Amino acid sequence: MKKRISYLIGMSLLTLLGGVAVQKRQQKKQEKASDVTIYVRTWYFQDQLQQKHQLTVLPEYTLVLDQQPIQATLIELNAQKFVVRDQYGYHLVLTNQSPMTFYDEAEDISYVLSKKEQ
Repeated sequence: MKKRISYLIGMSLLTLLGGVAVQKRQQKKQEKASDVTIYVRTWYFQDQLQQKHQLTVLPEYTLVLDQQPIQATLIELNAQKFVVRDQYGYHLVLTNQSPMTFYDEAEDISYVLSKKEQ
């Protein structure tokens, strides 16, 4: 009888711990999903010739540069960076740091992004 009670208590504790572990894993997934939404918005930057540009990241993580869609493939998306490869094979990288930056591999230049038009 004591063995059965010990067994039932042990199984109950294992079930409880397993449920807590699953809950924490689901919570981390939800946190990661919300972390990457920081990229979704319209950003502004100036190039080396002081020309103003508008870069928009749409909710489906596609890019629009100066109202022109960019044909690109998503390479990496996490809280630290958002990377796509354009139709010519060059990488475009948004890096979540202070300030947010946009690296264009084709030009080998990083631009500081602003939330407001400059």
